[in-house]
Amino acid sequence: MSRMITLQQMAEALGLNASTVSRALSNHPKIKAATRQLVQAKAAEMGYRPDPALRRLADRRWASRLPAKRTASLAVVQWAQPDYGLAEFKKPIEIMIRSLGYGCEQFFVSDYPDVESAARIMEARGVVGLIVLPSKDPDAWQNFLWEQFAAVQVMSGEELPTGLSMVNYDSFGTVLDAGLRVERARPASAAVCLLRQPRESATDLQDHAAALVVTEWWKRAGIACKAPQFFTVGPNSLRGMAQWLAKERVEAAIVPNPGVGVWRSDSGRRILPEEIRIIALNRQRQTAFAGYERQLNHIARRAVQYLDSLIRHDERGRPALPELISIPSLWVPGASFPE
Repeated sequence: MSRMITLQQMAEALGLNASTVSRALSNHPKIKAATRQLVQAKAAEMGYRPDPALRRLADRRWASRLPAKRTASLAVVQWAQPDYGLAEFKKPIEIMIRSLGYGCEQFFVSDYPDVESAARIMEARGVVGLIVLPSKDPDAWQNFLWEQFAAVQVMSGEELPTGLSMVNYDSFGTVLDAGLRVERARPASAAVCLLRQPRESATDLQDHAAALVVTEWWKRAGIACKAPQFFTVGPNSLRGMAQWLAKERVEAAIVPNPGVGVWRSDSGRRILPEEIRIIALNRQRQTAFAGYERQLNHIARRAVQYLDSLIRHDERGRPALPELISIPSLWVPGASFPE
């Protein structure tokens, strides 16, 4: 039996992104005719066949709730426009949504007079499922009409718990792995420095718990260390972290991101001593830093797959037992922590 050709394989063969290929195959009017013809010719050449079950799901399952000839849509939903940007994360979500045959919408709930109005507009536009992004507003998502949609949250912010199942990067596992790498390096002293939201998030709690485990490991290994240090997120939080590390003169440290290394004193000297070996929990693609890269594409794919499963089983609203699906981050070596 021949292997099924995927949208991603076609996209790579054409040098296009999967979203463009998906829309070209659907004769989307915003895709140029020449591009549509090119994609459709390549589909015929490679023997691509869309999954009929997914197409029927998107087009028929919700037919009774949608106007004629409307495709069911999934929405990427944020509470307010000043929230976390996450632009690099929204793109893979959109690609995955379209690859399953759904339309893709974006909404900011605070653009509407109330949550009822927002939900009503979403339903009118054919939205059957929500990808819910984190918010900086502690009151976000209060009284939202979850029962009208299938919904999955992606990552956590400062909002109160939504009660939804969540797909997130594995914060707890990342801190533990970093702690083991420091322990294997056998420094005389080490520290864990973390950021904390003004209102402690679920991720903050995981980080704190993992950091306590790590410092106990270090003590047993004979590595001098203090209790984990937390710095509240703000304009000078990373500067304060760099100053604390410079004062303590530890040999190795786990820090949130490479930003701790850019701060300089009034005289222009780098605050963080060069000799401190650093692991960044989110290296943000800074090539000089050793640390971890969050697999945003995998998080996006898993979130959309999970949401699609909820829709298939007609599961709307908040589950009785919310799931937490954790996606491991990738370790990337760098000059800041020679192994």
